[in-house]
Amino acid sequence: MPLSQTMQSQLREVRYFLGQLHDAAQHEVGDPEEFEFLLSAFLSASISITDPLDSRKYRTWFEGWQLSRNTWEQDLLKFVRIQRNLEVHREGAETELSVRYIPLTELRTNQQGHPAYGFHWSAPPGTPPPSIGVNVQEFELGGTKVQAYDTCREITELLGELVLAFGTAYPND
Repeated sequence: MPLSQTMQSQLREVRYFLGQLHDAAQHEVGDPEEFEFLLSAFLSASISITDPLDSRKYRTWFEGWQLSRNTWEQDLLKFVRIQRNLEVHREGAETELSVRYIPLTELRTNQQGHPAYGFHWSAPPGTPPPSIGVNVQEFELGGTKVQAYDTCREITELLGELVLAFGTAYPND
């Protein structure tokens, strides 16, 4: 299979794990390992896209593509490699878990997105709805705490642009 097709397949895998991360990030407080396991798979799938480009055949093109990106995007590419290496060779990706409280009515029970499928609550006017804790996973990136899911979404978008650019540059590879 040509490398460009393999990269497209791997990008679909990255997008799959991103969707799973989104669902895990929406769960109420519970076992944080689900997010960690999915993050590990997401990072491995992400690196499977960039690793072949470090070969002698594509390195010059890949370095040029990276240099054409803004500083934030270059940092994201470095960050995903560092986090993946920490995940595989150390004690896991560097995430920080905290709890954020949201109104119970904002908690969704499935992916329908329609309010009828969420929790409902009623009380006298002016009574605030009960709240529930949800896990919040964060990375530290460039000295700033960032939401892990949002960062993974940005990485996915960047990898999509990489796969498209590679397919344009090497349509038969």
